[in-house]
Amino acid sequence: MDKPIEKENIVDTILEQAFRSGIFSVETGDPVLVAAQQMIRQRVSSLGVLSDGVLTGLITERDLARVVSTRDDPRLALVGDYATEVLIAAEVTSHPDEILRRMRSLDLRHMPVVEDDRIIGIISMRGLLAGMRRRATAA
Repeated sequence: MDKPIEKENIVDTILEQAFRSGIFSVETGDPVLVAAQQMIRQRVSSLGVLSDGVLTGLITERDLARVVSTRDDPRLALVGDYATEVLIAAEVTSHPDEILRRMRSLDLRHMPVVEDDRIIGIISMRGLLAGMRRRATAA
């Protein structure tokens, strides 16, 4: 579930390095504590949020900070109450520059990546920028 997608050119290599293939997820009715524990266990900063197996949002480190700031009990607070609704996704064929522009314009740090309308991973701003830096220094 966590193996990289094979790519052939430098644009695709940037995308490969910027996101994990596959998606780690929680359900909307799961306690926020479960999401936090899974993020730590998987070493990721966001998880897909599913409702009846359908992606409805993302829960990120920022969302977990909101739980703490409201003093809600993470054992009782539900993922669905804090997750960010997914309204936009990147196609696996999207150019990294276009993904970066969209993420910046929408102030997103994470974006689902889809192929044939099916989510295959989550790209992070940090990973995307790191891949672009590697491309620039290799040139």
